[in-house]
Amino acid sequence: MACVGDEPTLTRAPLPLAEDAAPAPSPDGGDEAEAAATPTEEAGADAGLGDADASSRFCATQAAGAGVRDFFCADFDGADLTEGFTSINLPDGGSITRITDVAYSAPSSIATQGNASLVWEKTDPVNFSELEVSMRLNVGSQLGSPPPSDGSTTIFELAAGPTTVRFSFARGAIIDGATGYTGYFVSSITCPSACTSTLKRVSSIPVNVWTLIRLRWTSAGAGELWIDGEQAFAGPLHSAAASKVTVRTGLRALGSAPVTPRHAFDNLTISVRR
Repeated sequence: MACVGDEPTLTRAPLPLAEDAAPAPSPDGGDEAEAAATPTEEAGADAGLGDADASSRFCATQAAGAGVRDFFCADFDGADLTEGFTSINLPDGGSITRITDVAYSAPSSIATQGNASLVWEKTDPVNFSELEVSMRLNVGSQLGSPPPSDGSTTIFELAAGPTTVRFSFARGAIIDGATGYTGYFVSSITCPSACTSTLKRVSSIPVNVWTLIRLRWTSAGAGELWIDGEQAFAGPLHSAAASKVTVRTGLRALGSAPVTPRHAFDNLTISVRR
């Protein structure tokens, strides 16, 4: 995967896994490490980005909708790319890069490499009833004809209790009965003891343009996905009963992951109803 854009790029050597963390697959075979602290950006970063005009940023125009108990917004336009996130995952070789030549809301967006991801989580005494994630994605053109793979790349994921819902990309995997499938899909997996999963193919995303992706998941197991306002999926996923919800944003390998084009992220919002 190739990322384009200017500094800063956040990188970090691997850290020990937390006791309750499970190692995630990495293309180079390394384990993923989660760090709660925000890393220092490289020298030369514009420390004033987003400071003078904070009121004009996308997130300054956003507010929680009716019935939303927890709300989060990230527009990646400030000096700190990880602003507001609970933690970051930066495994060895991973990076989170500011993109300045492709942004839905100026001046910047982000792209990730090497299983790096940004994490937001929230715990409340009341169990969640609905979790919705909305973001803008800009998918770069893929050069050449990469070989097929039986794994996948997670673009972003939602989690509560033993259940995870993912928006992912495959190139040659078996997805929802289709052999050698190339494209995007929604999946859910739950592991209260033995794991069960469901996978549903969805429509493609155009390249080199900004696309609005919105994924809604309820505790009862209902799922809905919209791509640029068109419903791409509506159906059953796995249910969950949990007071803690987690959203992870960034390309992450699952199994033998395929070559995946650059995905730029911008204007992420998270809404939790309870």
